[in-house]
Amino acid sequence: TITNSPSSNYNILHMPEMTDFSIFYNGTWVKVPVRFLLSDIDFDLKKYGYSVVMLHPHNFATQVNGTLEDILDYNQLQSLSSIIEAIKNKNIKIMTFSEAISSIS
Repeated sequence: TITNSPSSNYNILHMPEMTDFSIFYNGTWVKVPVRFLLSDIDFDLKKYGYSVVMLHPHNFATQVNGTLEDILDYNQLQSLSSIIEAIKNKNIKIMTFSEAISSIS
């Protein structure tokens, strides 16, 4: 959302997520397969010119008996690395939220 109030100069307040790294389903976090996430990103880029992927710290926590533990899930980290590599191989720029805001300011 971009505002145009007298006290602001078109400040970004919200960037809607377009795809998630993982989703909450049936009471547990489920990893979105890399190929689906990359397909969503490609679709968003073609349609909108950008894509917003939502990542949360708990996406990288290990699940033990349905509970997230404070232990890094290296498989999730490897999936993120694969996604980043695939995006970079297509010469697509990756930005943080802060970088996106400053790029239009």
